[in-house]
Amino acid sequence: MSKVFRSLSWAKRLVPDLTHISPLEQLRVCSGLLTGILTVGFIGAGFLGSSGDLPLLSAPLGASAIILFALPASPLAQPWSLLGGNVVSAAIGVTCAKCLGEPLLAATFAGTVAVAAMFVLRCLHPPGGALALMAVLGGPAIKAAGYGFVLWPVALGSLILLAMGVLFNNLTGRRYPHLTKPPSSNLHKTTDPAPLQRIGFRSDDLDVSSDQVVPARA
Repeated sequence: MSKVFRSLSWAKRLVPDLTHISPLEQLRVCSGLLTGILTVGFIGAGFLGSSGDLPLLSAPLGASAIILFALPASPLAQPWSLLGGNVVSAAIGVTCAKCLGEPLLAATFAGTVAVAAMFVLRCLHPPGGALALMAVLGGPAIKAAGYGFVLWPVALGSLILLAMGVLFNNLTGRRYPHLTKPPSSNLHKTTDPAPLQRIGFRSDDLDVSSDQVVPARA
């Protein structure tokens, strides 16, 4: 029996502690998701009409919405990460689908190359990996659309979601976007090196000390 209790205690440690998220904050996040996804869907309906073959919504945009409204301070939620990560990944997915043919091979390369490209372009956004796979495995309508899938629902949908994120987060007391800090400037207006650069020995210090050594008398 003790082993059972120890196992249950260990299993509880796998569940993340989200108790610090207040009910009001949970309501704010859910309201943002509702507003953002509904807006993308309504505009998509007007953009595609009733005869469009492409989906009104892209499923990975739901994951983008969670990151955008629940974690607006995260580097993964910033505008370039969201827009660049989604668009670049979708374009890579379409390219792999056209060039490689075999779905499993194309999907594998699409996901891998998309993540590598997001690293290089500094726009890492996890839903981008799903969009790369969706461009390969999303069905006949998406394959037929080709790079049109990158335009809608990915690029325009991401732009609409991003605009709603800026509006909703700031109206509900969450600053967005978060700008990167500028490089530290010379606050003291001197030519002295920064404090951390003064720590330790340099080759110049050893040269100076060796020049100042007094030769021993015979």
